[in-house]
Amino acid sequence: MMSTFFADVAFTYILIRFFSVIYNLLLFLVNRFCLLFFTEIIVDKHGVKIVSQTIDKKYILNRLLQMNNAFISCKYINSEPYVIAKMQRIIYNIRDMKGGGIVDNGYTKRIRERVLSLEDGTVFVMSDFADIADTSTIRQSLSRLVQSGTLRRILKGVYEKPKYSKLLDEYVAADPEAVANALARSYHWTIAPCGNTALNLLGLSTQVTAVWSYISDGPYKTYEWNSTKLEFKHRTNKEITGLSYMTSLVIQALKTLGRSNVTPEVIQMLSEKLTDKDKQACLKEATESTDWVYDTIRQICGGEKVQ
Repeated sequence: MMSTFFADVAFTYILIRFFSVIYNLLLFLVNRFCLLFFTEIIVDKHGVKIVSQTIDKKYILNRLLQMNNAFISCKYINSEPYVIAKMQRIIYNIRDMKGGGIVDNGYTKRIRERVLSLEDGTVFVMSDFADIADTSTIRQSLSRLVQSGTLRRILKGVYEKPKYSKLLDEYVAADPEAVANALARSYHWTIAPCGNTALNLLGLSTQVTAVWSYISDGPYKTYEWNSTKLEFKHRTNKEITGLSYMTSLVIQALKTLGRSNVTPEVIQMLSEKLTDKDKQACLKEATESTDWVYDTIRQICGGEKVQ
């Protein structure tokens, strides 16, 4: 009788242990599946934040840290979901944060820190990091940042730190003006917006331009990504070199409008948009422009030519 009782207890204990193991195994598999396919988290200079649909967020974080042997803290930055990358890329990113990886060294860390220190939406080219490392190291470091989701590649050699819009609930498109300026830095061109692009940037036109146009002292070039097109038109150095950005922008906008379309309203609008410093620069730098353009600039700036 007693032996039967102990046998029943032992059987019950074994059965409970068996189902416990099965339960834990199923829980592990479910969380592992969710970890790989349904989890989105933040990994940035603040730490780690989970935006998850899983059963156990604490389990996900602990498992994530164990898998990467990473010693980083979890900080909940606000309460809003803000997604940088999918889970498949986050593992790579955490290894980068703790200093692991094939090519990680002091140079790579400095490149990553510079990227993280700047605002979302900033556009980079490799020459922006020339003071840190050689071209090969820069290229490898930027490629790793693209793989981790920290950067996205816009064009060959042009990268952007993605900007996420909570209002739109998606990443916003790269700013064509920022991309144009990045290309100019990379190739040592002097550029200035022209045509409808100049009018748009000064608020003189609300028409959506199909092509972002710039004059340049470099060669004629066009670049396209997604639905955006950049066009650089070669001009002589006299038209662009030595002029500040705002002076070039105003001259090109006036040329696009044409003398007959420069109304008092346009002059007033430009006068309000330009700072005192911009006005002084325009008066000093635009002396070589055509007579009617310079006369208009004098009206905009409300002053005489600076000697």
